[in-house]
Amino acid sequence: MDLFRLETLWKFLCQKNNLRLDIYNVDGVIHYVVIRPRLILDYKFPLKNPSVGFLSVYDKGFDKEYIRKNYISEKKTFGFKSTGLSLQNGPQKLPSNLSTLSKKYSLKLMEDTDGKNRIELYPFQSTNIFELIDTINQLSQHIKQVNFFAPLPKKAT
Repeated sequence: MDLFRLETLWKFLCQKNNLRLDIYNVDGVIHYVVIRPRLILDYKFPLKNPSVGFLSVYDKGFDKEYIRKNYISEKKTFGFKSTGLSLQNGPQKLPSNLSTLSKKYSLKLMEDTDGKNRIELYPFQSTNIFELIDTINQLSQHIKQVNFFAPLPKKAT
């Protein structure tokens, strides 16, 4: 997806939901940041290769320095040795609402000592608006039980 189309997509989502979109370009990496009252959405990707994007949704006061639970599920990729499921002081089983996402993306769940959560997906590339909204809403529902973006009505066929 080209940069203009991707930027238009994110601007439309933020305008429809009355949210502010902050766009940063740091050393050839584009950052889209959307802030809700209790959640932050951060999507970043290199300008040269947007197919290796990195999406994270997290609580507003999440502290990376004090992580209590950490769960990593890597997607199998051709040519790379898979590490499988990596549990580091984390849950014994992936939550059921995130198991569908772990088949498409590499997934990282983190919880800090205050009980605030962060979920990261990579490599993430939004191909259409419905997939983007569904993915982000699944992540935000796991963290705060609220939708990040209002769902769009499906086309009647």
